[in-house]
Amino acid sequence: MQKTPLCRLSHSLLLPVAANPTLSPRWCRPLNVNLLLNRHLSVKWKKKNKNNKKRKVHLGRSNANDSGKCINGMDAGGVFAAASSTHKEQHSERRAERREARDHETLAAGVQPVDPIIVSTCDPSRSLSNVPSHISSFSISEKQLRATDKWAISWIGKKFCYKNTDPEWQTTQHLHPSNLFTFVDVVLMKKIDDKFILLQYSHRYATRDLHFAVKSIDVSDGIEYFPVAPFRSSLTERDRFFTEHNDNDNLYQSERVNPVGYYMQGVNDDDMIINLLPGQLGVLLTLQPPAKSYIRDEAVLCCYRQSLLHILSTINNNESEEQVNKCTNVLMFMPFMFLQSRANDKIEQRRIASVFMSKIIHNRYSEIRISDFYKKSNMVRKKLDRSFSFQKRRFKKADEAVLAGEYSKAMDFLMMNDNKVSSQQLFEAAKDSLPKRVSSIHDEDEQMDLCTKVEVDIADRLVTTKSVQKKIKRLKKGRSPGIDGFTAEHLISLTLAGRGQLVLKNKIIEQYVRFLRTIVAAKLTEHQNDLLNAIKLAGVPKGEDECRPIMMYSIHTKIAFSLFTTSNLKKRLDKKLFKHQYGSKPSGAETIIHALQQTVIQKPTFDLFSADAVKAFYSLNRGLALQKLKTTCPEVYNMFLDKYNGYSNVFFNDLIQGVMKMRQEEGGSPGAPEMSFFYELGICEFVDNVANLLRQDSSTDPSQDGLIMGYIDDIYWAAPFEKMVQVIAFVQDNGPKFGYKLNLKKSVYLMSPSPNASTFDQIEERVRALNLLGIPVSNVKIHPKCQSQASPHVEQHRKINWGFRVLGAFVGTDDYVTQALQVKTQSLEFETEVLLNYPNSQARCYLHKRCFNEKINYWLRTQFPDHTKGLLSTFKSYQVRLIASYHGVYQKDDVLSQLQTFEDLYTRVAFKVENGGMSLRSVQWVHATAFLCSMAATLPDLAKVFPLWIQYDDAGRLIHVDERASPPTSTQIFNSIQSFQQASLDSAFDEANSLTSIFQKVISLRPTVQQPTSSQTEDADQFDKPPKEKTLQKVCYDKMMKPALDVYTLQLQAKADAPGPDQHFAKIMFQNYLDVCNKLSGRWIFSGVSQKTYVLTNQEFQASICRRNTFVNKDIPQHNALIQGDDKSDYLCSCSGLSKSIDPYGYHLTSCKVGGGAIRLHNYVAQVLVLFLRAIGLSVTYEPTNIFAELRPPDGQGLDFRRPDILVHNPYGGGRKVIIEVAITATNGQTRNSHYDTTRPLKVRYDQKIQKYANAAQALGYRLIPCVMSYAGQIHYAIEDFVRGQIRQKIQIADGQDDPIKLKATVKHWFQQMSAAVNREASRNVIRKASQITDKLSLDQRTASAAIESGDDFSRYSIQALDNYDNFDQTIMNMEVSQVEDPIRQAPQPANLYGASTEETCYSQRFTPLTCN
Repeated sequence: MQKTPLCRLSHSLLLPVAANPTLSPRWCRPLNVNLLLNRHLSVKWKKKNKNNKKRKVHLGRSNANDSGKCINGMDAGGVFAAASSTHKEQHSERRAERREARDHETLAAGVQPVDPIIVSTCDPSRSLSNVPSHISSFSISEKQLRATDKWAISWIGKKFCYKNTDPEWQTTQHLHPSNLFTFVDVVLMKKIDDKFILLQYSHRYATRDLHFAVKSIDVSDGIEYFPVAPFRSSLTERDRFFTEHNDNDNLYQSERVNPVGYYMQGVNDDDMIINLLPGQLGVLLTLQPPAKSYIRDEAVLCCYRQSLLHILSTINNNESEEQVNKCTNVLMFMPFMFLQSRANDKIEQRRIASVFMSKIIHNRYSEIRISDFYKKSNMVRKKLDRSFSFQKRRFKKADEAVLAGEYSKAMDFLMMNDNKVSSQQLFEAAKDSLPKRVSSIHDEDEQMDLCTKVEVDIADRLVTTKSVQKKIKRLKKGRSPGIDGFTAEHLISLTLAGRGQLVLKNKIIEQYVRFLRTIVAAKLTEHQNDLLNAIKLAGVPKGEDECRPIMMYSIHTKIAFSLFTTSNLKKRLDKKLFKHQYGSKPSGAETIIHALQQTVIQKPTFDLFSADAVKAFYSLNRGLALQKLKTTCPEVYNMFLDKYNGYSNVFFNDLIQGVMKMRQEEGGSPGAPEMSFFYELGICEFVDNVANLLRQDSSTDPSQDGLIMGYIDDIYWAAPFEKMVQVIAFVQDNGPKFGYKLNLKKSVYLMSPSPNASTFDQIEERVRALNLLGIPVSNVKIHPKCQSQASPHVEQHRKINWGFRVLGAFVGTDDYVTQALQVKTQSLEFETEVLLNYPNSQARCYLHKRCFNEKINYWLRTQFPDHTKGLLSTFKSYQVRLIASYHGVYQKDDVLSQLQTFEDLYTRVAFKVENGGMSLRSVQWVHATAFLCSMAATLPDLAKVFPLWIQYDDAGRLIHVDERASPPTSTQIFNSIQSFQQASLDSAFDEANSLTSIFQKVISLRPTVQQPTSSQTEDADQFDKPPKEKTLQKVCYDKMMKPALDVYTLQLQAKADAPGPDQHFAKIMFQNYLDVCNKLSGRWIFSGVSQKTYVLTNQEFQASICRRNTFVNKDIPQHNALIQGDDKSDYLCSCSGLSKSIDPYGYHLTSCKVGGGAIRLHNYVAQVLVLFLRAIGLSVTYEPTNIFAELRPPDGQGLDFRRPDILVHNPYGGGRKVIIEVAITATNGQTRNSHYDTTRPLKVRYDQKIQKYANAAQALGYRLIPCVMSYAGQIHYAIEDFVRGQIRQKIQIADGQDDPIKLKATVKHWFQQMSAAVNREASRNVIRKASQITDKLSLDQRTASAAIESGDDFSRYSIQALDNYDNFDQTIMNMEVSQVEDPIRQAPQPANLYGASTEETCYSQRFTPLTCN
């Protein structure tokens, strides 16, 4: 007979419920209760043994009928503790003998032991007075207890439950699934000669003998006994093995004694990390998280790389499963070893990194313990909460997301509400999202077949060095990591970043590819599989009272699965399997919206249903999904089987109970890259069954068939009423089998007109039938034409309400759609205000382009143009306000007062960057092209749903579109084409007089994908994803923009040529506009902020935008003749020898020679060029001295001490050394012959440099290449050709062949660097000079004020007046310091973004603190 295994620890005394009462008690293991209780009662022991705080006690049982029999053993069905104590006995032999004699006297006195039979327990809901008589006879009252023990009575009647991470609970939860216990009474119990004895009360009782009698609601006839010591209120939450349970079933109490917060039950600080079980991995959540950003410290990065290489090599090459498991444990802890914050102490961080590296590469893993890592601290958390308001944290998160290029995520951060997520909300949300496993496969052979892996292995083909490197480069940045803290930035730093350690990085990539192949081939050990599939759970607020769980996985498994989900193999599966599901198809959401719109038009008697599922992803039936995957795509079955056949540990941190652990046995997480595909695959058979049911059995007309369309978990279907009732009942009955359970409270039913239901009674009968299915009456919407004699009020009400939301768009009556869109557009006003309040102007511009504009673009593509044309003016006003903010105008009234100016500006910024704009699209031009292009993109899928409306031939060519099938749609298309022709002046559609010819012409405009070369074709395989196509809408938009661009250019030229007082500024505007109409000048606008050289402060961004768009910069002081005492001479500059007025746009201040601004700009550009040339491996000297010392200077006197800017010693391709002389020139001077001659100033400056240095360079055998740029960002072709050639040869040397893609990317990066350098330093010149003018004006005003004879303290004789002005900055700073209690509470200034401190910013720009603010 097999004995029941014993657990390590237990909390209660006596016996548990026996699994088999017939088993012999010889398997029982006695427990030294006296030693146990001494541990609980000794404060000194508790302090010295903080790492061993377990309560080693036993569960027990007693008999109500035989209350005087001895317990001399324990049943094998119970769960026991192996009381392995490390505490040495301190009692002398004499005291032990006296205690033994006293125990025997107790037995002789007639106190009888208890028989090991279960005591029948009363119902917990009944009165606690109904206690078995034998318990009552041993009960102790409050009067009998000593004063120090009376606290125990307060627990009587209360309830408690085990913590789910407690080691004993992990082994006893099958006996008590409800995990709920009630305190019944306080008794005396003692263990004598391995026998547990219930004692009668004696005033000489020992406190260690006090026990609680406890009932479990899951045991029918049982009483269990717990020592009272573990329930003392003085114990910290970490020392408790339980949580108190109140009557409201709330596991979380608002007040606790000494909460620790960051701990995990069962894991001690001295535990070795290599010995941790997968269920104990949650201890990582108690550690201070590692830095998420790129690894900047080269020393730490080197240590990390060597350690990672060693661990990966050991995992890949070691055949010992035990050693592999230990190394995988180390792998999970590595980010915490090398990247935990060390309070900005680089020396200490490098020392610790070196220590960890030494232990790892010498295989001393056993020396690494939990105590070697920094723990989280509640104190730091509270201080941070006090220091940073919610708004500041929101802005900081948005800045981080923009820095990572995650613009949609940044927008989400800005739109967040200040709602808190409580532990109770997260716990309840986790329970709802982690259902138990549903076993739908009952046949044993099918179950065995499901668990059997296939022999097909594609790991070597799917996981290659090229594919892994490409995937690492494209990983989304700024995402929260899994439980191991490993981020995409870490992986990029370890494998790709930096110029050195190329051999080491290649070895890491090689070993990492082998590691990923192990995951894909499903060759992980069970321990590895549990570690890598562990889930970190967090909660985000969903309203005020709800919480949405977020599950985060390890980056290693995410990469492995994403290699499949982005492959061509998966794309072929989508086409093959998903006939009615569009979640992974191009323009899938738009296809569903258009199809439902056409159902309303072409099938007006069909009812429509929008189905909502309950916890769809989390409830997916894994067994059926795996079964489907095995038959359809066995290539990746093993990888999915490893992850989804068992369960995954889910960990989340509770500030009271520490780290809690749950299990994910069914479904999956939306955060997993493969989950969308896996979910659609899991319900594919179910959707096909519904589709078959919707087909008309008796009719051969396909137009009368119902339709069903799904987008992942959002499913919509349409059919006549009778068929709809049948389908809804079918879904309710069969959907749960696949994990699809209808949430009828959120589902919407649209009842359409029917000849069989035209009266009120007939409609009411149908509504009752739907209500019987569970659909609320409020969710049934009746079409206004359903009832023939309805009142006008009812009909109008139904017109406005008949419709529902479909994937972010709207389907229904014209009134419903129009009103819904108006409400949504008005809600964008709030988003506009949020963006305007965001104190990062540069990031705001990115969010405007990539997020804000895209919201209405989706509606314009999916809704009829007649429905959306009323939104254009409102949305345009929001765009204008955002555009004005980039120019320093924030108030709405100020925008309205300059409305015409901003109207003209709106037109300009809508152009592409290379056309002098900012690529902030005009909503009118988008409106004319969006719907037409969306329809053209979805025609192939719509043809399958409506075969009588659209027909394609076998070759996939469009042959016919029936205009009469959908007259409203035909009208919209014809109107759109007419608007497009009027705006674009394109005659291509003149002969297109039918829908068929129109769509054929539109489809022909789609740009063709560039065909790969023969070498690229040979390298590609079936798992490579095809290149992304350009959008048809972009082509049409550009066609519409070209005539508007020509008109705008002619208008500017007319103003520049028209004589008048404003001609000078008009000429400046026109010439500057022409200067920036090229592909290089505007590179800085949307180059991102991934590099510090791209980041602009708010003042710099405003100066840049005003200068580019020729808009008045309010930071530049201007003369006002209406103000008395405002001297015009203060606004003139004589840097060129003549006094000239300063333009308000910043053009003159950019290149003004007074104050050294031009020199700074020149030097900064030269330094950026030097850094880039060094980055591609060239040996470069900046400003070499005495290079011409051997030559005669041009005047023939003395030595030539001229210093060129740059000397390249080893240009690629060999040949002579290269001298590069940098020159920055203006383009609106005398060297410009005409408006359109924008490149002549650069050529003139180029010739000047050649004339100056050519002879000297030739005499030394050097090659001279001037680097000439304009203040607008134009670059002379000579330096462009040189840099491009050097990059090409560098790639040839590094890769052994030409790589056009890498060449294009590197050249683009150089253009961005140079464009950003010119723009940034030019803007700083503007700000610096404007500040100097302001200071001079302030000094003049101060002098004028001091000349006033006022007789008060502020007269010219008063020292106080001078002191007040001169020390104003210091006074303000002193006031700020005096108001700060704690330095940690000082929030960073919003203007100083991405880590730039106030001192650095002010120093680099020569600002005083007051001016900087």
